[in-house]
Amino acid sequence: MKLNHVLVAFVCAAFLVGCKQEKTETKHESAIIEEITNVRIVLEMVVKKEDNFQVFYSEIPGEGYTQEQSKIINVKGSDSPQKIVFNLSDELHPASFRLDFGDNKQQEPMEIKSFEFEYFGKKFTAKGTEFFKYFTVNESLVADTSKAILTPQTAKKDYDPQCYSTEPMLQAIHGMVPH
Repeated sequence: MKLNHVLVAFVCAAFLVGCKQEKTETKHESAIIEEITNVRIVLEMVVKKEDNFQVFYSEIPGEGYTQEQSKIINVKGSDSPQKIVFNLSDELHPASFRLDFGDNKQQEPMEIKSFEFEYFGKKFTAKGTEFFKYFTVNESLVADTSKAILTPQTAKKDYDPQCYSTEPMLQAIHGMVPH
C-alpha cells in the first residue's frame, strides 16, 4: 500500500514538474504597439536597406531643431513600398519639419511614393515628385525630382541625409495647425 502511495506521489510530482516546464517553454513576448495619435507623418517609400529615420519638428517658424523635438523610427529594408509612420504627440503644434533619412552608409537610392501630414483629421499629401515642392535636400542627398528618388551621398565625410520644409510646406502646415 505504501508503494502505491509513493508511486502516485512520484507520478503527480513528475506531472507537475512537466507542466511547469511546458509553461515556461510556451511563453511569448508581447509586441509593443505604439499608440496611434492625431498628429502624424506618414512616408510611403521604397527603402532597400535597414536604417533609422528621424523626424524633427519645430513649433516656432525659423527655430532650430533639437533631439527633444524629434522621433526616430527603425525602417526595415524592402524592395517594395512601405509606410513609415511617425506618431507624434497630440499636444504638438508644429510649424516646420526636418526629415532625416538615416545613417546607413550602405543605403541605396530611395523612392518617395508619398508624404502625408495628418493633424486631427486634416490631411496634407504630396505624392511622388510633388515632395520636392515642399522639401529641399541637403548636400548628403541628390534628388532626382523627375522620378522622386533620393540618392544618398555616402562618401561625404559628414554624412547626414536631410530634407527641410520649404515655404509651401510651411504654408500648408500653417493652414492646418492653430498657432
